[in-house]
Amino acid sequence: MVLAVAITFEIQRLLPSRVWQARLLAVLACPPLVVTGVFLVHDIVYRASVAVAFVIAVAVWLVAEFRTMQSSEEPAADTVPTLEPEEHDPIEYTGDATAAAQDDPVFPGPATRQVVGIVLTFTLIPMLIYLASYTPWFLSTKRYVPPRCNNTVTDAGGLQRTKPKAGFSLWLCYQNEIKDYHKNLKATKEDGTPIHPYLSHAWSWPWIGRPAAHYFHAETRQVNVRTCSNITGTSVCTNNVKPVTYDSEVLGAPNPVVWWPAFFIAIPLLLWWAIRRDAIAALILAMFAPLYVPWLITTRPLFMFYMTPAAPFLVLALTHVLHRTVKRWPSSIAVVSAFPAMAVLGFVYFYPVLAAYPVTEPVWRSRMLFGGGSKLSFAGDCTSRFMKIRCWI
Repeated sequence: MVLAVAITFEIQRLLPSRVWQARLLAVLACPPLVVTGVFLVHDIVYRASVAVAFVIAVAVWLVAEFRTMQSSEEPAADTVPTLEPEEHDPIEYTGDATAAAQDDPVFPGPATRQVVGIVLTFTLIPMLIYLASYTPWFLSTKRYVPPRCNNTVTDAGGLQRTKPKAGFSLWLCYQNEIKDYHKNLKATKEDGTPIHPYLSHAWSWPWIGRPAAHYFHAETRQVNVRTCSNITGTSVCTNNVKPVTYDSEVLGAPNPVVWWPAFFIAIPLLLWWAIRRDAIAALILAMFAPLYVPWLITTRPLFMFYMTPAAPFLVLALTHVLHRTVKRWPSSIAVVSAFPAMAVLGFVYFYPVLAAYPVTEPVWRSRMLFGGGSKLSFAGDCTSRFMKIRCWI
């Protein structure tokens, strides 16, 4: 993710406007570059994404270098040619020699130097930090050793025993075990049923199809219910004790007031604006896409809370739409200003099922947008034995 942001921002900031095509290629290269990290555990997808990223990166480099060298050969339109100084007047040559050579094509150009610097910064340093995070593991004498990371050795008495691999070889074997675990992890059983009740498809996340419940507790309380009746003109009231069910839940669902407009309005608009050379829209999409698109093609078990890192960029996308709306139609400021208030009201409405606040069962069901069974709920598929796409229960 950091690599995608850095490459997009730096190339857009540093390259001249005449090489906009190179910046567009850089934006297109960001998702494949980040996908290589997300799908490091899937060999086929990993190799394919590396190949695509490599081709696009080479194209970015070639176009940037060609445009930079071409622009240096073309004199600026507003430049007045100067006369060469006379040979017998050495006083005129007081400038630096490098300044006189600035108009010559230089290789490597600024694009190449920046890309090399970014790649070294955002690949080498993270690798070193990741390796350093295993320092306690290297120093521990009680670390877990996977069975396949043991070597069979024969001691002096001819007896065979297992011995963990040494040093860095053990660490590489451990990383390979992590890769194999995620690579072979399946989302469904042989009969097609999910291995976890809250698994979801990534393509159902835009409409919040299956949020995961992190906590749920139902309890029955004895509540005094006062009933009154009018008999022969006289009101008679009695107190009765009745059992009432209260539900408490922590549901990992986003605010629909923000989520739905961001996915179904803001993201399509940003795609259109990015095509029309809106640099901010392109940058937001470049940051958002690697956090969502890879999940659409993976086969490992998925939960909707995997979208948590992408939530800030959805908000940025929505904010950019609101900003452009006000800029285009200043009279819409009142409507746009009302949207944050609506978002707050949406949060307040769903707060009981976000913070495990005990509410009666009818109130709880009214907060279940899909499959709740109340007048405020949409029809769901909560009774399906397969992976659900419209169920909050």
